Amino acid sequence: MTELARRLAEETPPGEGGGQRSGRPRGREYNRPAERGGAAVPSETANALAVVAAARGAVSPFPPPPSPQCKEIGVKTCGACSRMLPDDVYSEKQRGMRQSSRRCEVCVAAGNELVLMKEGLTFLEEDDCPICQLPLPHDVDEVMLKECCMKAVCNGCILAARKRGMLDCPFCRTSQPKTNIQALIMIQKRVDAGDPVAMFHLGAKHENARYGLEKDVMRAIELRGERHGQGSQALRGSSDERRCFPRYNLGCVEKDAGNHDLALQHRMISAAMGHDDSLTAVKTFLMAGLATKADYAAALRGFQMATDGMSSSNRDEAKALRERNGS
Repeated sequence: MTELARRLAEETPPGEGGGQRSGRPRGREYNRPAERGGAAVPSETANALAVVAAARGAVSPFPPPPSPQCKEIGVKTCGACSRMLPDDVYSEKQRGMRQSSRRCEVCVAAGNELVLMKEGLTFLEEDDCPICQLPLPHDVDEVMLKECCMKAVCNGCILAARKRGMLDCPFCRTSQPKTNIQALIMIQKRVDAGDPVAMFHLGAKHENARYGLEKDVMRAIELRGERHGQGSQALRGSSDERRCFPRYNLGCVEKDAGNHDLALQHRMISAAMGHDDSLTAVKTFLMAGLATKADYAAALRGFQMATDGMSSSNRDEAKALRERNGS
């Protein structure tokens, strides 16, 4: 037993950290071992923590977050892998950071992949239809952007509004533009108000010479530069930048680099958000022997749950109507 393990075992109350963890959710273990693709635990630290866990009678091989006694003898929690590690595992710069920003040497060497795998796992409020509050479908043909307020509204809500005789915008109640000039005036008004979504779409109109505008790439770059200056919220200006699409692209980058395990994890996350191409990619990995049946089953369950969460009777009716009309 190392000196660190001995002091931790002696100074921690016997009942603390045992099999019954009051106030801790059982579904998410604290300081759990690194999962596939994560950083490995240093052998000396792992041995010390395992001895401490055995002395406490804990089920998990790693103890809960440090107690006041642990802090006195120099033990800190890594903000990436959530492991409780001694001070000598951190660099001098990392030791001075707060816990959420602190990284152990292994996580720094791994490029913070553990942090990347913890973020972007769920939809944001910006990904929901502002009317029905359900996640917007990934198919752009099932969503309509309103130039008056720059809100993306699902076809189901638009159909429900028209059934009630409302032809205006179902969100802001503004009359819809009848010409491209009127639409441009509305978009420009939102740009003047600092709306990053409007900046993105006006830039796209200049880049692709839409709505009677001349092709102006420099103006498009200028608008998008202003948009990115709006901060992190501005980066969600289009449906193509919802979380599943960048996650899928990350999987493509890792696959091209030969990191098949990381590529699989990225695509399983995006598949669990209802992205059809990601589910197909996981199936391809399974057929190539790069994924297990359990991986594909987990991706399939997540995909089905996300798809069910994005469906409604109004959306199904609107989709059937669009397919029947061939548009």
